[in-house]
Amino acid sequence: KSGVCDSLASRLVGVIDLRAGIAVHAIAGLRAKYQPVVPDDIQHTGIQPGDAQPGDAIALATRYQRWGVKSLYIADLDAISGREPQIDLLQKLVARSETTLIDAGPGSAVVSDSLASSTSVKFVVPTESCGSIDHWADAVKQLSHHQVVMGLDLIGSTVRTNRPNAAGTTPFCTDTLLSHVSQFFEPLHPCVE
Repeated sequence: KSGVCDSLASRLVGVIDLRAGIAVHAIAGLRAKYQPVVPDDIQHTGIQPGDAQPGDAIALATRYQRWGVKSLYIADLDAISGREPQIDLLQKLVARSETTLIDAGPGSAVVSDSLASSTSVKFVVPTESCGSIDHWADAVKQLSHHQVVMGLDLIGSTVRTNRPNAAGTTPFCTDTLLSHVSQFFEPLHPCVE
């Protein structure tokens, strides 16, 4: 039984949303309502009771490690909102994960520069931070294509964006999205379908 649990845990990705230096619990994408993560089962983290406070991102990462989770997805909500990326905290969290996906929105290039030596980090460039395929492609060009994952944000069947489409750009459309993305990567990876 333990082997099955270990195998399953190694395939999971622990999620940490960061706002102002604390880990917050997402509530239906309504960021204004996010609250600090509460260390409800701190006895399983290896941290002494009383050492972890609500919103302690390191304690949350430690909890994931103790459960056998080897990968983290970290959303830097400050950077996504156009504020200063939380580079020091991101570096500490990356050190606790075998593989890390970081969503820093428009701050991804700055974070990428600070974590350049880490080959286990990939950057998520979400549709919500771009207004069109063209904006997304420009954001990807700022990062190494080996480090990029497209974040597809949907509301129902509509691609979620936070920027209006500019004249002359290709809008995100669920029917044509994959063909546009594969055309972007075609020169880099001819086998993309």
